[in-house]
Amino acid sequence: MQRISSEKSPTGPTVAIDIMPDLFSCILLGFVQGLTEFLPVSSSAHLVFFQKMLGWEEPDVFFDVLLHLGTLFSVVIYLRRETADLLKKPRVALNIALGTAVTALIVFPFKDSIESFFANVTATAIFLLITGIFLFAAEWFLKKFATAATYENMNPLKAALIGLAQGIAVLPGISRSGATISAGIFMGIRKTEAAKFSFLLSIPIILGAALIKFKDADFQFSALNINYAAGMAAAFISGLFAVYVMTQLLNRIKLYWFAGYCWIIGLLVILL
Repeated sequence: MQRISSEKSPTGPTVAIDIMPDLFSCILLGFVQGLTEFLPVSSSAHLVFFQKMLGWEEPDVFFDVLLHLGTLFSVVIYLRRETADLLKKPRVALNIALGTAVTALIVFPFKDSIESFFANVTATAIFLLITGIFLFAAEWFLKKFATAATYENMNPLKAALIGLAQGIAVLPGISRSGATISAGIFMGIRKTEAAKFSFLLSIPIILGAALIKFKDADFQFSALNINYAAGMAAAFISGLFAVYVMTQLLNRIKLYWFAGYCWIIGLLVILL
């Protein structure tokens, strides 16, 4: 892996070691992040797997922040009308705030323990198999029960439970969009409406996580270069595509397909 770090020289002063990820790796990981952040197949699992294949020994915190900001911009721009309407719809804004608060209450006390899973490829693969179970169960539920509610008339309890699902999805391999969309479906919300709420719910949590990581990686602010910018742009473009697929075409796509994909990739990683 190539990354930015700092090292203390024998004479005392701290010396910056300027070693950047190559352009191909940045674009590839940006594309993977954007596409899998909003498709229900776990972006964290794919980043873990691809970084291992690229020979990265540990995550690049600053680059990870930029990729998530790229996907944040994609959902804000694509759902700009829904995002702007939050100011006019206090009930929806309150539900998003409530879901975000529940997520934060789950994540922050266990932050260090959760981060340890990102170095465990086998555990990530097992969590990906669990994501497949969520998706399969949600599609089965759709076949058995009618789901007609919209996210705009959702009550606070449902918002809190979706926030709970988002908190569980911080584990690598548990898809954030997969967990939150499945939770919405189980509570009677239409599939595309559950997807829209999932993406709106991602805005504050991605922004909050980015701000925290910026604080952790403040020594790297001078590290922004063309490779990082290209990765961020790739995450933005592929994120736009993924949001389009999930909001416009989800009714034509069975969640069984995504479940099968998660099971295949998870089993392959465990076996290989």
